[in-house]
Amino acid sequence: MERIGEAAALEIARHLPTRYQEVTTPQGTAAANVPAEQPVLATILRAGLPFAKWFAAHV
Repeated sequence: MERIGEAAALEIARHLPTRYQEVTTPQGTAAANVPAEQPVLATILRAGLPFAKWFAAHV
């Protein structure tokens, strides 16, 4: 069930607006697309927890 939630969250994240930005990494700077705005996560019951977990780790 968690894997299905992660896959669905990835599909949702592909449609979020992004912007191009230089980010600092341990190996230097890199160009990356980052979210244009910080998404707000709200889950309803336990069914939404896999979405929130994926977004918190990847966005």
